[in-house]
Amino acid sequence: MRNTYDFDQKEPSGFWYIIKDSFGGMEELSSDDRNQVRRALSRLEYKIIEKNSLVDQGYEIIKKAYDSFMVKDRTMNRRTYDRLLQSWDESVYDFWGAFDKNDGRLVGFAAVRLFDAGCFYDMVTFYPEYKHNLTYPYYGIFTNLMSTILENENCNTLPMDHEALPSTPISNLFLYKNSNSAKHIVR
Repeated sequence: MRNTYDFDQKEPSGFWYIIKDSFGGMEELSSDDRNQVRRALSRLEYKIIEKNSLVDQGYEIIKKAYDSFMVKDRTMNRRTYDRLLQSWDESVYDFWGAFDKNDGRLVGFAAVRLFDAGCFYDMVTFYPEYKHNLTYPYYGIFTNLMSTILENENCNTLPMDHEALPSTPISNLFLYKNSNSAKHIVR
């Protein structure tokens, strides 16, 4: 772990990030984690999608996800979602979709902001039922994102903060658990 102030801005700030700057593939994951990733990949297909495919399908997913949260500190309505979608500039964002292999339906998505120093997960969400049906969608999407972003797109870092990641075991999977991967705390 390391502490640095020049990750996303020149001046020190009070914000801390946990970043990942390499991905060693499935070999860096535990046996249980590899099994969950394989299960996700066998049931879901992950691929880059166009932002316009999220206009209607994305709203339904995010609305149901917000409605399922136990803590009701945030709500999602169509107006809020449209503003969020509009704020995601396609020139600096990649959009990923997760599709059910049985029916081809979009069941989750990620909005990933690309910038000079790396990339940032702005949103990752799934239909609530996919979090509980043994498809392990977060394992699949984070493995795909890390592989593509850190290896293929040559981003230097992939920041992961507590607000960008859903409150699931996957947050800890790639941040703390794997001692062979490069992880850093950045302030």
